[in-house]
Order: sequence, then C-alpha cells, then structure tokens
Amino acid sequence: MASTSPIFTFAIRGTQALFAIVVFGLSTTLIKGHKFGSLPSTLGFVAFVGGISFVTALLGIASHWVKILQGKAGMLIDVVIAGLNVAGGVVSPPHWDSRNYRLIDYSCWPSNSKVFSALQRIAN
Repeated sequence: MASTSPIFTFAIRGTQALFAIVVFGLSTTLIKGHKFGSLPSTLGFVAFVGGISFVTALLGIASHWVKILQGKAGMLIDVVIAGLNVAGGVVSPPHWDSRNYRLIDYSCWPSNSKVFSALQRIAN
C-alpha cells in the first residue's frame, strides 16, 4: 500500500479537527444559550457529531504511526464518521418548510437583548 505524506495527512486531519471544533462549539453555545421552550434534540446530536469528529481527526493523525488504523479499520472509521456528518448536516436546519424557513432561530436569545434586536433587524 502506498504511504501518504505526513504533511498531507496533518493538513487534512487538521482541517477536519478545525471544522469539528467549530461545529461542537457552535452547537454547545446554542445549547447553553437556549432559554425558552424545550431543547431541540438535533442540537445534542450535532454536538455529539462535532465531538466524535474531533476524536476521529486525532485518530487519523495517530494512524500515521499506529499500524492497525492504517487499513480497513481506519477506512471503516472514516466512512462511519462521514455518514454521521452527513446525517448531522441533514437534521440541523431549523425548518424544512420553505415558507417558514428562518436562518436564525431566535428561541435561544432573550427578547430584550441587544443581540436579539440586531439579529431581527438583519433578518428583516
């Protein structure tokens, strides 16, 4: 089997880790800031996907030195994580009905905050 360059591996896995941290950070911030109504279950799932994607990025970096992660096991891990990321992307939009689609979900902001009023001005 042909070996890939360690620089290429670190660049790809570093990008994966960066995106996973962003997804995890945004979803946990939305979970923490959610004040009204029940918490959408999709936020927890997306936080899980971000966390597990970060762990997989670290495993991908480790696969350069750990022999067992270089073959079919590493490929299986990557395929499962890719499927979870696709599932996280599918379930994360707040509304599927195009008439009621909102890019910003206002339920996580108190109605008297400056951020809430600024977001409403931008969206309208």
